[in-house]
Amino acid sequence: MDSASHDTTALRPPAVILAPVCLLALRWRVVPGAPVVLAANRDEFHDRPFDPPRAHEGPVRFAAPVDRRAGGSWIGLNAAGVVAAVTNRPQREAVATRRSRGLLLLDALRAPSLDRLRAALERHLFGQRALYNNFHLLAASPEGAFVVRYDDGWTEITDLDEGDHFLTNEDGLDEPRVETVTAAAGHGAAAEAERLVPLLGEHGPVLPGGRAPCKHGDRRGTVSSSVIAIPPEGVRGAVLRFAAGPPCTAPWSDLDALARGLAP
Repeated sequence: MDSASHDTTALRPPAVILAPVCLLALRWRVVPGAPVVLAANRDEFHDRPFDPPRAHEGPVRFAAPVDRRAGGSWIGLNAAGVVAAVTNRPQREAVATRRSRGLLLLDALRAPSLDRLRAALERHLFGQRALYNNFHLLAASPEGAFVVRYDDGWTEITDLDEGDHFLTNEDGLDEPRVETVTAAAGHGAAAEAERLVPLLGEHGPVLPGGRAPCKHGDRRGTVSSSVIAIPPEGVRGAVLRFAAGPPCTAPWSDLDALARGLAP
């Protein structure tokens, strides 16, 4: 692995804050026939509205859900086969005038390749003052994978090795060998997506540190869930599943046609 650390600053005007996804499990070059598999649960206030994944037009088309309040997103994939997602990180006090992390995620999905995304993030973040509240940004394609750690203007980018990587809004990056992630991997993108869907709705302590994937509370909890799988041929064979509610009870939508329709 390698990493780089620098301070960071405002290159764009600030916007309201998007509270992002709180659980990511990346299987990179682990599943036969699916070099990229990303499973994610978003924890948020129940009354915060959002739209399910849709196509976003531009030079690089991408698919992502949209937070109606801040206008950003928390997970998505693009026509180049790049998958990206954000989580928040521990922070003593959030600054409401900083730019939304969800808008940064939309910027990331406009990148025409993983290498171009990394270079853009380095230009945007390194050597600048704090622009965002603390976050992780995870990005992967069949060619590579990395995670960005951002803490009050300090930035670190770390390349990920082949294997299972587990990331939450807590600090640090785990690489667990736990049943929830690794047992009986499906062969191919669709089979692995079908295997992961019910696991994201589990309430038991099946994750590192005794954490449960699906959480419930009076005001906030797990409000949506996503599984994205990219085969070697890229987005033309991509799998996208989305639950617009707690994954233990909400119906899952098969959005493969949306994902595959991004291909030029």
